[in-house]
Amino acid sequence: MPPAWEQDDVEVTVSFSVPAATATRDVACKITSTTLSLTVSGESLFEGTFPAKVGVDESFWALEGSGDQRRAVITLTKLKTGREWPFLGKEMQRAQAAESAASGGGEGEAASGGGGGGGGGASDLLSLGNFMDDEDVEDAELQQAQEVELEGAFNTLREEKGLDDEATLNAFFEFFNIGIQLYHLNKLSGYLKDVVPVCRARGDSFKLKAIQALAFVLWKQQSLQEAVTLFHEMEELMGKNAALCENIAHTYNSLGNYEKAEDYFRQALAFIESGCTSGGSGGGNRGGVLLGLGLVRDRLERPAEALPILEQAYEFYKQRAGGQLASLQGKVAVSTGMVHLKLGDVKKAEQYIREAIHTYEVTCGETSPLTGGAYYKLGQILWQQRRRKPARKALKRAYELEAIKDAFTIVGVLEIHNVVMDTFLKDAPNGAIDRVGFGAFLEVVATAEKRILAECVQDGNAACYYKAAAELRTWGGAYAEAVPTFNLAVKLFNEETTRDCSNFIAECNSLLAFAQRNLDGTQESPMVLQTDAASSGGGEPEGEPAPADPPAVADADPGSGAEGAASDGEGATESREAGSPVGRASESAYFSVDEPDDMPPQ
Repeated sequence: MPPAWEQDDVEVTVSFSVPAATATRDVACKITSTTLSLTVSGESLFEGTFPAKVGVDESFWALEGSGDQRRAVITLTKLKTGREWPFLGKEMQRAQAAESAASGGGEGEAASGGGGGGGGGASDLLSLGNFMDDEDVEDAELQQAQEVELEGAFNTLREEKGLDDEATLNAFFEFFNIGIQLYHLNKLSGYLKDVVPVCRARGDSFKLKAIQALAFVLWKQQSLQEAVTLFHEMEELMGKNAALCENIAHTYNSLGNYEKAEDYFRQALAFIESGCTSGGSGGGNRGGVLLGLGLVRDRLERPAEALPILEQAYEFYKQRAGGQLASLQGKVAVSTGMVHLKLGDVKKAEQYIREAIHTYEVTCGETSPLTGGAYYKLGQILWQQRRRKPARKALKRAYELEAIKDAFTIVGVLEIHNVVMDTFLKDAPNGAIDRVGFGAFLEVVATAEKRILAECVQDGNAACYYKAAAELRTWGGAYAEAVPTFNLAVKLFNEETTRDCSNFIAECNSLLAFAQRNLDGTQESPMVLQTDAASSGGGEPEGEPAPADPPAVADADPGSGAEGAASDGEGATESREAGSPVGRASESAYFSVDEPDDMPPQ
């Protein structure tokens, strides 16, 4: 029998009927910030996950009454006051939904003290719109298990009752809410292709929920213009509110339209300060708006103005989390850390980014794209300090996560790849490049290469990555793997019609010849390469004699073993052994524009 429960702005009170003889020693009650477990005399009465966090130290249980009125009463103190819980436990909510579906019921019964029924009212829509609110329970391992369960429940209802059924759609959006926090974007995008048309045809509140869900997936897939179009469609359908204005503002911010971004952030802040922040009035959160305003200042190259705003946002989230970890706190930490970096405080920047990594790993999972993005920033910060080995470790993890994420892009992996190459080739200690170290990156390069082969257009962009991958393999002595990759890059460069790729082709052919000579045994290149650029005494690098003036790549004879110096994208060049691999991929090799930062709207 489900417990009776009620709530006010501060507390949730749960009451369980227990046998008359029940004593304290018969009760085993465990309260965590996210779960409740109650067993009486060996019988489990409740095991569930809250919809929001509670303060553990302020929550307690007691036995009350006597005879047939004997009860175990549990008092849970809300970590964030003033917010209504739609249900007591997620497991209980799913059981009630399944029971309703099995009996052919339409509207879902609201739990005592809980939220709205099936079909979703305005409050359901807006809580979904603010789905990354840091009050929501964030435990990656728990969420992954819940996702499997919820996806199964949705697909069962879909098969039994059809996609247009209210219970089926309720099940989908509960599954969606978990899946998007785990960044399972491709899976959700596939489902939404079927769900959105059905919801649009219904014309009820599910229409808004579907539009919003699609907008968030598109946002996280970095299809920002499509996302903002959907947000404006919502604006026309339901009017403005704090959460929607904030979401539109974040999107314009990422699109580079800072004037519109600031306008919508200020509208969101006005809603919040006027008290229109709950239920049908439109959610929104002050921390998210402060974060957005700080990012606008930063992107307008005014970091000194951005820093105090971002620090306000950071303190807001930290205080609201009440000592717990929350992903939004991590996001603000990343933004604050990068502004500190712009202002020259490298140590402070590293501190914020390391905190963000820990937060993301706990709340979003060790393989989350957010975790990967933070590792990339950490790698950049460590490399700026020339802490070579720690930087490579962080960059390797960033590379691994970039190569497996749903919203995969060639530009994303190339950017990380280039910084990795810099850590080996720039300012080499004592002028010695240890080629053996490249071996640590061979596996992740193979992973990214497989993704590009399977999922990306085989054009100049793909060729740029294949060229970079083959160069790294050549540096690492993996000549047998480098040769076919160079050949593929040359093929695609030859087919590219949007720009002149002759220099890229010449570089590939020259390095291909170098790798082939090493495979054939006609050349043996040392795995520790001494360069004249970084050696204290100057002179020629060890190995084959280098020409006094290395020829440009376009003029180099591929068979001579002499290569030109490769640009590092900043006008500098790398000194190399004659016939050794080139350095990082040139920035000019990209055939597409940079992707926006992943700072999802809240």
